[in-house]
Amino acid sequence: MELLTQLLQALWAQDFETLANPSMIGMLYLSCL
Repeated sequence: MELLTQLLQALWAQDFETLANPSMIGMLYLSCL
């Protein structure tokens, strides 16, 4: 769940460079399934 935590932190900080990371997008997609 560490990646999910990083994703939430990136969303909170509006860190679009991190959000552009394909693995982050993949984690977001999988978490929404």
